[in-house]
Amino acid sequence: MNIGNKKFFTKYLKYKLKYRNLILGGTDESIIEPKSIIKLEESKLSIDQLKNSEFTVKQLKEKGFTVKNLKEAGFNLESLKEDFTLEELKEAGFKVKELKKAGFTLEKLKDVGLKQLKKAGFTIKELKQYFTLQKLKNVQFTLQELKDDFSVKELKEYFTLDNFKEANFTVQELKDEFSIRELKQYFTLDNFKEANFTVQQLKNDFTLQELKNANFTLSQLKDDFSVRDLKQYFTVDNFKEANFTAQQLKDDFTLQELKNYFTVSNLKEYFTLENFREAQFTLPELKTGFNITELKNDYTLRLLQPHFSLEQFIEAGITKRQELKDAGFSKSDLKNSTLKNKIID
Repeated sequence: MNIGNKKFFTKYLKYKLKYRNLILGGTDESIIEPKSIIKLEESKLSIDQLKNSEFTVKQLKEKGFTVKNLKEAGFNLESLKEDFTLEELKEAGFKVKELKKAGFTLEKLKDVGLKQLKKAGFTIKELKQYFTLQKLKNVQFTLQELKDDFSVKELKEYFTLDNFKEANFTVQELKDEFSIRELKQYFTLDNFKEANFTVQQLKNDFTLQELKNANFTLSQLKDDFSVRDLKQYFTVDNFKEANFTAQQLKDDFTLQELKNYFTVSNLKEYFTLENFREAQFTLPELKTGFNITELKNDYTLRLLQPHFSLEQFIEAGITKRQELKDAGFSKSDLKNSTLKNKIID
């Protein structure tokens, strides 16, 4: 319809009014004269009546109606957005939230101001494409809100460790950007342990006592602390369970302390027979790791005889008949020995 033709336009309006039985300014439509509404701008025809007509927003705009006029008449944003600019819509009082809902993108709305965009419900993920972290922080986005869209490295330029702790960041999240020394003011050793920190990483900032109290095991501690340090907090039982060897323990524990945890064969590599005797090892115990040759200089043959067979004596080079008899072996023993041919008179 061409509403540029005022005569035709006036007739069309009169027809629409009559058809809908509308009232113009409280006057019955039957007495309306076309000449009274020849000019749309001068007519008393209400915008509500125009809204109920079949004119498009574009046609009404061309006749001089402003977006504010049409908004007040009840035209919604959806019906207006195609024919008015964003600036005109904003000036008419449409809020950013309404504009967003009507399909205006952030790219088009970005100049309205970050505070308004925030109120309109744009997400940080969307806003960070156009605004810096500093600007987002300035409009009171919290660290808790920002944490999913920015790295700790980026955030630490604007927030303190106090802020991170209040925002419930974990040691795991912070460990790459803050030192253990900085973090230990806000987190417990258990927190570090949960974040899979190793003893090697922690030992310079926590004492061995603290590490033990946090239930680090001897196996976890063994590579970073000496046996001398560890023995203050652990028993030989603990060391044995942690698979420490006699060699690792020999310098810090006595033979007497170790005897119940290692065999004589294990221990003899690091201790002398004299050490064993001082530690009150019995001959039956020594027999398990020492042979007659090793023992005969410290024990009489008579003392050794109950613990070794005649064959063991002979194999150890004790082959004289008289020595063997003095050691306690009978004539019958000597006669029946499988090695009797080696016995000499």
